[in-house]
Amino acid sequence: MNADADWTFWHSYSSLPINFESSALPDSNAPKNWNDVVAGRFGAEYRVTDPLALRVGFAYDPSPCLRRRWAGAPGRGPSELHGRRGGTRSDR
Repeated sequence: MNADADWTFWHSYSSLPINFESSALPDSNAPKNWNDVVAGRFGAEYRVTDPLALRVGFAYDPSPCLRRRWAGAPGRGPSELHGRRGGTRSDR
Protein backbone atom coordinates (compact mmCIF):
# COMPACT_ATOMS: atom_id res chain seq x y z
CA MET A 1 0.00 0.00 0.00
CA ASN A 2 1.14 3.51 -0.70
CA ALA A 3 -0.25 6.96 0.12
CA ASP A 4 1.03 10.35 -0.98
CA ALA A 5 0.00 13.95 -0.40
CA ASP A 6 1.33 17.13 -2.01
CA TRP A 7 0.74 20.70 -0.90
CA THR A 8 1.12 23.16 -3.78
CA PHE A 9 1.63 26.80 -2.80
CA TRP A 10 -0.47 28.36 -5.57
CA HIS A 11 -0.85 31.60 -3.56
CA SER A 12 2.58 32.61 -4.89
CA TYR A 13 1.09 32.70 -8.43
CA SER A 14 -0.59 36.08 -8.01
CA SER A 15 -0.65 37.20 -11.66
CA LEU A 16 0.41 36.37 -15.20
CA PRO A 17 2.15 39.41 -16.70
CA ILE A 18 2.70 39.39 -20.47
CA ASN A 19 4.93 42.14 -21.83
CA PHE A 20 5.35 42.49 -25.58
CA GLU A 21 8.43 44.10 -27.09
CA SER A 22 6.34 45.57 -29.89
CA SER A 23 4.01 48.47 -29.12
CA ALA A 24 1.53 47.04 -31.65
CA LEU A 25 0.22 44.66 -28.98
CA PRO A 26 -0.92 45.86 -25.56
CA ASP A 27 0.73 44.39 -22.46
CA SER A 28 -1.39 42.26 -20.18
CA ASN A 29 -1.37 41.43 -16.48
CA ALA A 30 -3.99 38.82 -15.61
CA PRO A 31 -4.55 38.51 -11.84
CA LYS A 32 -4.71 34.93 -10.57
CA ASN A 33 -4.73 34.97 -6.74
CA TRP A 34 -5.16 31.21 -6.56
CA ASN A 35 -5.51 29.19 -3.37
CA ASP A 36 -3.10 26.58 -2.04
CA VAL A 37 -4.29 23.00 -2.55
CA VAL A 38 -3.52 19.59 -1.14
CA ALA A 39 -3.57 16.68 -3.60
CA GLY A 40 -3.79 13.09 -2.45
CA ARG A 41 -3.08 9.70 -3.96
CA PHE A 42 -3.56 6.17 -2.71
CA GLY A 43 -2.51 2.87 -4.23
CA ALA A 44 -2.39 -0.78 -3.35
CA GLU A 45 -0.96 -3.95 -4.83
CA TYR A 46 -2.19 -7.48 -4.24
CA ARG A 47 -0.06 -10.45 -5.30
CA VAL A 48 -2.49 -13.03 -6.72
CA THR A 49 0.18 -15.58 -7.62
CA ASP A 50 3.96 -15.49 -7.56
CA PRO A 51 4.35 -13.87 -11.02
CA LEU A 52 1.04 -11.92 -11.04
CA ALA A 53 0.06 -8.88 -8.96
CA LEU A 54 -2.99 -6.63 -9.28
CA ARG A 55 -2.75 -2.89 -8.69
CA VAL A 56 -5.36 -0.25 -8.02
CA GLY A 57 -5.07 3.44 -7.23
CA PHE A 58 -6.98 6.68 -6.79
CA ALA A 59 -5.90 10.32 -7.16
CA TYR A 60 -7.58 13.58 -6.13
CA ASP A 61 -6.11 16.92 -7.21
CA PRO A 62 -8.41 19.93 -6.60
CA SER A 63 -8.34 23.13 -8.62
CA PRO A 64 -6.49 26.11 -7.12
CA CYS A 65 -8.98 28.66 -8.46
CA LEU A 66 -12.53 29.35 -7.38
CA ARG A 67 -15.38 28.86 -9.84
CA ARG A 68 -16.51 32.48 -9.51
CA ARG A 69 -13.14 33.66 -10.83
CA TRP A 70 -13.94 31.97 -14.14
CA ALA A 71 -17.30 33.67 -14.67
CA GLY A 72 -17.67 34.97 -18.18
CA ALA A 73 -15.09 32.64 -19.68
CA PRO A 74 -17.15 30.17 -21.72
CA GLY A 75 -15.63 26.74 -22.19
CA ARG A 76 -13.07 27.32 -19.47
CA GLY A 77 -13.12 26.87 -15.78
CA PRO A 78 -11.54 25.16 -12.84
CA SER A 79 -11.30 21.44 -12.80
CA GLU A 80 -10.54 18.74 -10.32
CA LEU A 81 -8.69 15.58 -11.17
CA HIS A 82 -10.30 12.40 -9.97
CA GLY A 83 -8.32 9.47 -11.30
CA ARG A 84 -8.70 5.78 -10.84
CA ARG A 85 -6.14 3.35 -12.16
CA GLY A 86 -5.76 -0.38 -12.30
CA GLY A 87 -3.11 -2.64 -13.68
CA THR A 88 -1.21 -5.86 -13.45
CA ARG A 89 2.41 -6.76 -12.97
CA SER A 90 4.23 -9.89 -14.02
CA ASP A 91 7.74 -10.82 -12.90
CA ARG A 92 8.36 -13.00 -15.94
